[in-house]
Amino acid sequence: MFVCLVRACPGLIRRGERPASRWYELALAGAAAVAGVVGFFAPRIMTALGGYQQSHVGTDTDLGQLQHGAWVTFQAFFELFGANVFGASFFGAEPAIEVVFVALHLAGAITVAWALGVAARRFFRFGELIVPVFAVAIVLNLGAYMMSTHARDLLGSREMAAVLPLGAVLAGRTLGDRMLAWIRVAKSWPVPVFAVLTAGYLAALGYGAAQASVPSANQPLAAWLVARRLSDGLAGYWQANSTTVDSRRQVLVSAVTHGDHGQLIPYQWETDDANYDPARHYADFVVADGPAGLSGMQAAAELTFGRPARVYQADGYTIMVWNTNLLTKLDGPGPS
Repeated sequence: MFVCLVRACPGLIRRGERPASRWYELALAGAAAVAGVVGFFAPRIMTALGGYQQSHVGTDTDLGQLQHGAWVTFQAFFELFGANVFGASFFGAEPAIEVVFVALHLAGAITVAWALGVAARRFFRFGELIVPVFAVAIVLNLGAYMMSTHARDLLGSREMAAVLPLGAVLAGRTLGDRMLAWIRVAKSWPVPVFAVLTAGYLAALGYGAAQASVPSANQPLAAWLVARRLSDGLAGYWQANSTTVDSRRQVLVSAVTHGDHGQLIPYQWETDDANYDPARHYADFVVADGPAGLSGMQAAAELTFGRPARVYQADGYTIMVWNTNLLTKLDGPGPS
């Protein structure tokens, strides 16, 4: 909508060329506004009718760390393209071939940055609406990430992952014809350069595919629970859904978090409310400790459910078991 308005209004005010196209883009802006209104109310109507509930997505900003956020965003942009030569892990990385692959991927990141510059110059060009739309989308994603609380370290770079496909399409739309023209005109150097880059990208893909897969973090926990026929329980967010998947749903582990008074309450983020219904499920264990465990879980579990009947230690996890359905004592929704 924003791009259409910016492109259409000056053309309508000035007596420029192709006024019909400006009215067309203005109509697209109106349609986008209507779609935005429908998108705002539709999930609320679905929730009111008892359907799927969309949790609120946090939009917290931290302008106090803007300088740090700008540096993290700069690195995160290269990280998305596999070309972060500014990261602390780049120099001295082992094996050395990975350093070469990262350096080769710089070509992709630089190409997208170049495409952004070309798109800025062609912002008002007739017949190229998709180019400014993608360029603005990239800039907005980068800006929003830089000002958000996610820009503390590179782990949050996934929050602006859309920049990667947007950048690839933008580069193809703005530079594809130009590069083909270079190949036809200057046959001496573009072909070998592009051939080396293509071979390097394919080699990096093959190298990555050949590496041994990393075991799931909570696979030992899933196997332990299945072996002891503990099929329904509770854990922190990072141990809940992943353990359910690792067990191929032989075990259902639902996420909980801390309530206002230190007790455990349902964590309603990427969860099904039916999992907390004591009429449908009988949860009798709580997972504490272990990789990415919820801090203070043991104390919160005892505060909520009382002392457990049994406590097990396995692979760094603490599994607390009761002889009752814990869901009957689990009250109130958690933060989403």
